[in-house]
Amino acid sequence: VPCTPAGIIEILRRSGVAMQGARAVVIGRSDIVGKPVAMLLLHNHATVTICHSKTRDLPAVAREGDILGAAIRANREKAEAESQDILQGMPLGKSVGVYAADYEGCADAEIVILTAGAKQKPGETRVELLDRNVAITRSIVGSILASGFAGILLVVTNPVDILTHLAWKLSGFPESRVFGSGTVLD
Repeated sequence: VPCTPAGIIEILRRSGVAMQGARAVVIGRSDIVGKPVAMLLLHNHATVTICHSKTRDLPAVAREGDILGAAIRANREKAEAESQDILQGMPLGKSVGVYAADYEGCADAEIVILTAGAKQKPGETRVELLDRNVAITRSIVGSILASGFAGILLVVTNPVDILTHLAWKLSGFPESRVFGSGTVLD
């Protein structure tokens, strides 16, 4: 299990979020965060729906969740392909919705997980990468806030310490509502 999904489940536990019997909606399904979080929620006896771009009335689906995590991908085609991957990988007999999503789905979320960031290019310095990821984080946090989101923000984008601080400043949230967790890249 990647460390970030395990950390997310631990944050839910420590925050007193009851997963057993809860309806969880995961928006996004990367191999590093989204899919493993969904599987860990299932393992903790939550009923999980994974959303993608074909979701009918995504805001309504998101509002049905007791737990909502969003890992929104800028590349919609890749998000749709990943949703098909997870559907094909599900064991027979399990009923799970898989969807790609938009920022509107964050409005009623309890937790949004920010995973987006640029990959380091060959020859690019960490400072140059930071500049690109700061721009991405600014855009995403602005879109999340525009949805009306007022929950907990979990940042897992590298460099996680700097981008968590930035997300906290941009959000205007108290520090008890913005967390960072290192990823497998750290």
